[in-house]
Amino acid sequence: MKDSLPPARHQLERLNKDFIVTGIKDGAAIAASPLRWQKKDWIKFSALAGSAGGLMLLDKEIKSVLQHNQNNFTTSMARGVEPVGNIYGLFVFPAIYVTGLAIKNPHVESIGLRGSKAMAISSIICFAGKNLIRRQRPDASTTPFNYAPPFSKVKYNSFPSAHSSIAFTLATALAMEFPDKKWVAPVAYSIASLTALSRVYDNRHWASDIIVGAALGHFVTKAVYNRGQKKHRPAKTFM
Repeated sequence: MKDSLPPARHQLERLNKDFIVTGIKDGAAIAASPLRWQKKDWIKFSALAGSAGGLMLLDKEIKSVLQHNQNNFTTSMARGVEPVGNIYGLFVFPAIYVTGLAIKNPHVESIGLRGSKAMAISSIICFAGKNLIRRQRPDASTTPFNYAPPFSKVKYNSFPSAHSSIAFTLATALAMEFPDKKWVAPVAYSIASLTALSRVYDNRHWASDIIVGAALGHFVTKAVYNRGQKKHRPAKTFM
């Protein structure tokens, strides 16, 4: 008779050679995953590409609306959430890991390590995309269709939005770490969304930049966590 098995749980992680090697392998596998996509994966990608393409047609109008409807409150909010996609977002999980070491709590250490792995992989993929797709930022262009050849003009680095990728990597990792805390996901994703929108509000990104950056952070992080759970899922037993 087949035993019923509980869903895979997060395992304890240690910062060692195996963790680093596994992280490199995970990053390579996720980057190459389109080669193994099935029909449902291509449908999801097509939906995202279609949404981004549609937003590109509206980028200029969205920019104009946000630039002409600003006030002290919205400006303060934008400034408050912007660091979530920058300094705060990048260092949350390393800080959690260091805290785990300080209080000698392996579970806290593991949260920090898993989140740091997801952040590293999604950030590398995001910045690779910036180098391949050289799009001029909205504060330097009057049209969303100014592009340069791959690996050329350094200041053409609008697409995708790294702030959005970092914010949604953080939100997705927290949601996956604490699935039983029903308030974590809504709060985390709300803050991530405001962070992404702040980049359009500040005229640093086009709207289509942030939707792709957000999707990248979300789906890459889910892939990192799902790979980790599959590796640690207990083997089925029969009797």
